Amino acid sequence: MILARLLPYWRQRWPSTPIRVRGDRHCATPEVLDVIAHRRLTDVVFGFAGHPVLLRHAEPLLHEARHLHQQRTALAQA
Repeated sequence: MILARLLPYWRQRWPSTPIRVRGDRHCATPEVLDVIAHRRLTDVVFGFAGHPVLLRHAEPLLHEARHLHQQRTALAQA
């Protein structure tokens, strides 16, 4: 998998730069998640279509994320 080779390459050249891996639903495989898991300053974002059951389970996390976003936006504007 090319991602397993690219992440160490990027991290070596930019040790303190946050890396965000973005992909669509079909990219969210266990292999990709294993490559990204527990890497310093590396986040992952996958786009999933809305699904009522998943949205209901995710609501507490979404509420917390909205709250953190509002706090950080207020700090940035101050």
